[in-house]
Amino acid sequence: MLAFDGASKRNRPNMQPGSLVYCRVVRAAKDLDTCVTCEGTSVEWSTGQSLTLPTVAPTHLAKKDWMTGLAIYGELTGGYVFKASIGLAKSLVQDECAVLESLGRAIPFELAVGVNGVVWLNSKSSQDTILVANAILNSEGLTPAQCEAMVAKRDRERVEDSNGGGVEVKMSRLPNAGLGLFATTTFNAGDVVCVYRGQVLAIADALKVADKSYLMRLGGGVYIDARTCIGVKARYINDCRSRGVHNVEFEKLPKLQKANVRATRYIHIGDEIYVDYGKWYWLPYNLSHPHDPIK
Repeated sequence: MLAFDGASKRNRPNMQPGSLVYCRVVRAAKDLDTCVTCEGTSVEWSTGQSLTLPTVAPTHLAKKDWMTGLAIYGELTGGYVFKASIGLAKSLVQDECAVLESLGRAIPFELAVGVNGVVWLNSKSSQDTILVANAILNSEGLTPAQCEAMVAKRDRERVEDSNGGGVEVKMSRLPNAGLGLFATTTFNAGDVVCVYRGQVLAIADALKVADKSYLMRLGGGVYIDARTCIGVKARYINDCRSRGVHNVEFEKLPKLQKANVRATRYIHIGDEIYVDYGKWYWLPYNLSHPHDPIK
């Protein structure tokens, strides 16, 4: 059973199968159906055996009609959903959660955490969403000081990446290349255009990656994989396969777990950014496409 503040038989939310709902459990028993509610006020449920179970909502919640969009409980739309362990989920709903407090000081976001481990996250950009989700998942088992240090490091990286505001992602000029990266400001030779980051992997883990399209070897046994890091603009740089047209190069920094994208010559506004992937990138592709190799 699901109840909403201000709902009636004629005026109630139209929930579809699969809808994600943030609600409170008001009754859970082994031999009875579980009852939940989206009401933000005290409610009473009858067990059918002349027994009433009062359930009190958190005292800081004010009653809001479900139609206003201001109710604490209700359907969660948009955003990003991921799973956390039950232990991590319980720590996230505590009044004092180190990782959420640290993240909240750096990035604006909305979060709904279920004790079943389902987490809903919404922020102003996909880059912020990925950063917050990764920080939450990586915070399990860390001390408050370690959480604060981790968030500070990721926030510095976010600010550094946002300084790559001089580039934008749109359709590449190369045939069948998909998206590409373009300059929205001018760059001189030696300027850092943007930064290539990703999931940090050791050699053994890097060898297990099935799709190595975004895998970069930094050196010193360190690899980064930007395949799922859609907010990293450098991952959209294409290789035009022409040395005279390449205008950037990767400056690999294994100790910092990143690679700077540096301009090798003057780049005009509107120029597409091109880098040499190297022969070892194209060799596996050409072996698997003998009738259509990239030259």
